[in-house]
Amino acid sequence: MQPNVSTRFFDRSAKTAHLDQNGNPFWDTSFSPKLGCPFALEHRIPVIKERIEFFIQAYQVEGITPEVIVADWEIDGPIEWNAAWENSHRCQRCRDSLPNTIDFRGFQTVLRQLRSQFQQSMFTGPIKHAFPGVHVGNYAVNPHDGHRYWFDYFETLPEQAPVVHEFGATYREWAEEFDASGYTLSMPVVYTWHRLFDELPFDQTDYRWFYNMLKVASNASSHTRSTLPSIPFVHWHVTAPPLEPKASVASMSAEVYQDLLWHMLLRGHDSLFLWCQADELAEEVALCHEVYREASGFSDFLENGQPIEQAVAPWPSDTISGLRLEGQVLVKRNHFGSVSEERVIH
Repeated sequence: MQPNVSTRFFDRSAKTAHLDQNGNPFWDTSFSPKLGCPFALEHRIPVIKERIEFFIQAYQVEGITPEVIVADWEIDGPIEWNAAWENSHRCQRCRDSLPNTIDFRGFQTVLRQLRSQFQQSMFTGPIKHAFPGVHVGNYAVNPHDGHRYWFDYFETLPEQAPVVHEFGATYREWAEEFDASGYTLSMPVVYTWHRLFDELPFDQTDYRWFYNMLKVASNASSHTRSTLPSIPFVHWHVTAPPLEPKASVASMSAEVYQDLLWHMLLRGHDSLFLWCQADELAEEVALCHEVYREASGFSDFLENGQPIEQAVAPWPSDTISGLRLEGQVLVKRNHFGSVSEERVIH
């Protein structure tokens, strides 16, 4: 079910729109829904906060203290991608709020700071005040190395954005927002994005998926404090394909996908948050459940072990992950080299 537009920061009122030099409102139509001016949202914080507090109070009335609260706040509030940079130059309020000399990197930092402030004020702050021990997370917000190694379905890259390249892939700089937003649950997104397949040149097509997805997962797990839980969003079917998917795009095998889930658990992630389309549900749940079932036999390692490896080789080769506990190591190894793949848990 899609949320009513009135629940958004950008509520489609002229008060939240961009303003041109003549004071006329306009919208950034490069997103769906349309977005407005990131510097015109302060008055919306109490509105959204009140809705969050409604649920907080309902839990309190029932005497329920939640342990985990998760949001999916994505295409709303300040966002720097698509045509946001271009529209900020058209908007008089944006020009008045930003330094004349600001570049895209600075623009991203300012918008992510605003975004973090909004999340702290309307979401994480009220929740943690009411439930001090709760773990609060949001889709795609996690500690990282300063880069994001994937694109969401609604994102396009402005020409001015600083990037690094690997093979045919483009990796963006990403501002820190996890701690600034007040989150206490890391939630990276480890999906089989359609565009990944053609960006990586490996002959072993499974490794095209595996490499990027483990890179994303390891970026999060290697930068998340051991005192904080991490629950990645995961998806096996090809994610966000175009209306006419390329016939050359080979899906990730179920076997290697399950291996990937194991590697993620053995690199410090605590559980999995499955997202999928309704017609994919039966297969997706079964694949995750089989990993959960096998993992339950190693609960001591998974709850108390320390990861021994976070590296991911940029070519098909041995991939090893493991957890060390009291002189023992639970190890998973995959071989993507020239010989047949090995699947070992011991």
